[in-house]
Amino acid sequence: KIALTCELPEKTVVGADDEVTRYLIAVNNHDGGGSCRLFPSSIRAVCENTLRIIERSAEGNKTILRMIHRESSLSQRVSMGRDFLGSIRVHHNHFQSLARVMNDRRVTSDEVTAYFKALAALKTASEKSADRAVEQMTSIFHNEKNEGKVGATGWALFNAATEWSDHGGRKRDGEKRVHSNLFGDSDAFKQRALSLAEHLFVAA
Repeated sequence: KIALTCELPEKTVVGADDEVTRYLIAVNNHDGGGSCRLFPSSIRAVCENTLRIIERSAEGNKTILRMIHRESSLSQRVSMGRDFLGSIRVHHNHFQSLARVMNDRRVTSDEVTAYFKALAALKTASEKSADRAVEQMTSIFHNEKNEGKVGATGWALFNAATEWSDHGGRKRDGEKRVHSNLFGDSDAFKQRALSLAEHLFVAA
């Protein structure tokens, strides 16, 4: 099996200097058996474990293209790949537009508390644990990387929630933490955080 990580020419840019590199990962078998898989990522695959986790995440998010060698011609596969690249670009650009709107949306202290309380309630049924989560997320929101860098915005609020989920929440270390952040409970929490931020600060 061979895997290629290709850096795409466009980046996701939010604000003055907040950039996320876009990658396309291709996986194929040396003997021509199986399928050729293409999937997007914002993480560079540097080892087999990382590659496996990213591919599983793409399968879960339904952002993977599988091409069976014997079921299509070369020209058909090239056309499918081009169409897939176009759909990836639309997906990335939609998120970029959403993030920019959140970055322009100023939030009040009451909105900060309400957002974190709603997320904490999704994470735990324990009032004590929820209060601790709100306190931790609020502290992250006010740090120099979030509010200190971009101001009190919806984007800083969302980034505080994702940072807490990746690094502050209670989960095991090592590969299991990476799996949770990219594919498991932590990833699901971040998707809910984005949906809630979109509902509160974009759709409103």
